[in-house]
Amino acid sequence: MSHFKPYKKHHLLRLSYCSSANFTHWAHARGMEIELARMMRPAGTAAEDLRLGGVFHCGNSFFLTIVEGRKPAVKRFYHRTKQDERHREPHIIDLRPITQRRLQPGRLRYAGLERKLVRLLHQHGLHEFNPYQFNPYLLEDFLELCRELDKPRPNPTAKPTRAPGLTRWFGRIR
Repeated sequence: MSHFKPYKKHHLLRLSYCSSANFTHWAHARGMEIELARMMRPAGTAAEDLRLGGVFHCGNSFFLTIVEGRKPAVKRFYHRTKQDERHREPHIIDLRPITQRRLQPGRLRYAGLERKLVRLLHQHGLHEFNPYQFNPYLLEDFLELCRELDKPRPNPTAKPTRAPGLTRWFGRIR
C-alpha cells in the first residue's frame, strides 16, 4: 500500500524521511559540497513543485529530509529521491496532513546546526545522528530547531543599537 494513498490531491502534507548517503560516486575532492548545493535546487518545474518547502540535514552518512506541499508534489519529490543514486534505503518516518506550513515554500534548505542538533539528540537519548531512529516527537523538535534558519541575522557592519536605561541618559559608559 502506498503511504500517499489515503490523502487527496489537494491535501497539504508534511513528509519526513531518511536515507543512507551513497558517497561512493562523489569522486571530486569537493564532491560533497557540490552535491549538497545541487540538492538545494528546486526538484521539478511544475508550479506545485516550486511551492514545496523543505529542510534537510546530512551527517554520519545519513540524510534526513522534511518537505511540505500538496500531495502530488510531495509524492513526486519522494519518488525522485528513491531513484536518486545519492540515496540508499529511503524510509518514511512520518507523513501527515497539515493545516499550516512550518517551512518556507519554494526553498529547500540545508540545516547545519551541528552543535544544537547534538544537544537535541542527547535530550532524546540518542548519541549520534541516525534518522532511522527518529520518531515524530524528535522530528517536531528538529523542526523547531530549524526555525532558527528563518530568523534574521544581524548585520556585522551595522552600528550596535544603544541600550535602553541609564546609557540612554548618560551616554556610553566606558
